[in-house]
Amino acid sequence: SSKKRKKSLSLCIKMKNQLLASLAMALIFAVAVQSTAIELPKMSFIEEVLSGEAFMKTDDVVVTDGGEANLSKHSSSHHDKKPNAKQDMIKTVQGLISRITPSIKDNFTLEIPSKIEKDSFKLTQTRDGKISIEGSDGVALASGYKYYLNNYLNASISWTGDNLSHINSSTEMPEIEHEGVEKVRFGEWSYYMNVCTESYSMVWWDWNRWEREIDWMAMRGVNMPLMFTGQEYIWVQTFYDYGLLFEDLKPYFSGPAFLAWQRMGNIQGWGGPLDEKWINSQFDLGKKIFDRMREFGMKPVLPAFAGHVPDKFAELHPEAKITKSPTWNGFEDPYCCVSFLEPTDPLYQEVGEGFITNLIKYFGPNDHLYNGDQFNEMNPAQNDPTYLKEV
Repeated sequence: SSKKRKKSLSLCIKMKNQLLASLAMALIFAVAVQSTAIELPKMSFIEEVLSGEAFMKTDDVVVTDGGEANLSKHSSSHHDKKPNAKQDMIKTVQGLISRITPSIKDNFTLEIPSKIEKDSFKLTQTRDGKISIEGSDGVALASGYKYYLNNYLNASISWTGDNLSHINSSTEMPEIEHEGVEKVRFGEWSYYMNVCTESYSMVWWDWNRWEREIDWMAMRGVNMPLMFTGQEYIWVQTFYDYGLLFEDLKPYFSGPAFLAWQRMGNIQGWGGPLDEKWINSQFDLGKKIFDRMREFGMKPVLPAFAGHVPDKFAELHPEAKITKSPTWNGFEDPYCCVSFLEPTDPLYQEVGEGFITNLIKYFGPNDHLYNGDQFNEMNPAQNDPTYLKEV
């Protein structure tokens, strides 16, 4: 009916606007630690990602009841190695091929040449009939592999199912045209994921499900994914630096399904508290996700401090300028009105830098792309243009 069509159209427009808002926030919070300047990227359309046409060792963690979150003393050498090295990316894509089509994994050769156009891949055929994929990085190689699957083997993988059953060890590899096939990315960056999806669905995923999703990303050209998993451990460490104990955070952290809105300051404690075991396991998982994204050559977008703090933080720092966020969506005390450290307060930048320092300390080097939301579906404390400009 006409009403149903209008409702569907309205929903599509709303979803598109939410995606565009997420893209904007990723740009707004693309900042560098210690004021190191970086060039902000130009974003490509999210539609390219969804259609697949973007191309034409973890440490053991212990949180003690005393309040401090500690890492067991294990080697962190995986943080010290050069990130995104060519051989690491090739090895990562070889792993992807082995997972998707293990029976024909030896029929592909991978290379990242020194001289190749940025964000591109090229398919050719070797003399012994193997498919040669040259790419500018791991994402380009994975995209080239997907291109061959789709266009030569009539195969595909998707969220809803795979079309791979006809591929086996006796499958003939169709020939590629003599001149080969070369594709260059339409836009420099393909951002992926909405912050709420982390609570809607992904918070329940294990490593096997995440590994498949990251493979899906790489094959579709995603090179700027959101990575929010495991951040509660970093918050524990950061707030501990300001005198809070783990007990002080229990009324603050919401349950897993509601973390997106707690992280954005809409609610606190709803569906909580989180226990130490869950925080530790999510941190372990987050490190694996982060490392795998980087191994493909992706640039993950990480969380940032937006100003929301536990109520205990306000008690311990009475000198700080802290206001209360407005009630959101009908939630009442003690689940509403989250304490908000004003961005104009000197402590705001200090806490923000401390959080990013801890991110680097526990997750490893990153590309300094961060996402945060100060006023998600809420009004700021003041509507004065001067105030809004400062925050």
